[in-house]
Amino acid sequence: MPQSYLLISQSDWDGLNAKIDNIHVAKAHLFPGADAGLKITAAIASLPAGVGGIVDATGFPNPQNLTGFTVPRGVEVLLPPIFFTMFSTGPSIVVNEGGRLIGMGTNSPGATTIKPASGFNKDVIKCISSGGESSWWHHGEVRNIRILANKQQNALGHGLSVYGLAETSLIQRMSISDAAQAGLYIKGSQSGTGSIENVTVNTNGTYGVQLDEFRSAITLKCVGGDQNPITFGITNPSLGGGGILLIDPKSEGSIAVDPLPIQISGGSAKVSLTIMGGNFTTPNSNKTILRIAPDTGFDPSVQIIGLVSGNSFTTLIDDLKNAQTVSTQASTYHSLFTYCAGKYARFDETGFHTFPS
Repeated sequence: MPQSYLLISQSDWDGLNAKIDNIHVAKAHLFPGADAGLKITAAIASLPAGVGGIVDATGFPNPQNLTGFTVPRGVEVLLPPIFFTMFSTGPSIVVNEGGRLIGMGTNSPGATTIKPASGFNKDVIKCISSGGESSWWHHGEVRNIRILANKQQNALGHGLSVYGLAETSLIQRMSISDAAQAGLYIKGSQSGTGSIENVTVNTNGTYGVQLDEFRSAITLKCVGGDQNPITFGITNPSLGGGGILLIDPKSEGSIAVDPLPIQISGGSAKVSLTIMGGNFTTPNSNKTILRIAPDTGFDPSVQIIGLVSGNSFTTLIDDLKNAQTVSTQASTYHSLFTYCAGKYARFDETGFHTFPS
């Protein structure tokens, strides 16, 4: 019986095999490129134009070097549970609006871990619209990734930055540590319908989480961490300000690194900050929970419902703008508290208090 054979090169076969099952799924490890990042870039380029698809990068063995790549709208990149080292001369990993970057988890073993090399000095992952920082990051997603931002060998850079968090966007289940600047940096307008949840920020250089030039509305759920100089920094609110809701936040210190849980500073607009639940603790003594810096442009309003603070905190509000201090009992369950411009009302286990009375 006649037989025929078709002979093709290994590289041609790899290219065919990378797309043979589904034109909307590209297997990144089978594409050409000197490192995992360049292979991912080639796989993204192979997807149907104007349609997008999935880049399956789970086939890479551990560990891998990585040149930063851009995830455009309509493309989802799946990363494996391995260790990636980013080249110092390469770009950040950029996720545009409508792009999705998804790892396998933040636990060890089993984590998708990304670490920049010495001298990288830029954000590890940057979520930004293709239109630039002033545009909206709609429909984007980053989750299940561990970032070791290597502040020991880098003087600049955030772990993860987000510009214009917008509708149906999601930052979830991230572990971000050792950034030279903020672990999680969020800048500009927020639509109020994007989600940031279950993010741990530890031992970063300036802030665990920084909301910079904030305006509109944002909710952070189950976000916080350990041993950041300032756990939550609200800096330079602008263009009308807006509302910030922290649900079940965390701030924890150590003897060596004793964080200020929250600071509001600078800006030209008012902020309304609401804290619901959460736990702030530190082993040191005579500590402050929330500081309003003297350069704060407008008096913020603060509402606290159900926050628990450890016995090291003696000051609830340190308002340097109005020269007003509100003390707190050690190990306090803050049932209900509201503050603005030197005036407050509080209900806790010691009773109901107002100032002026």
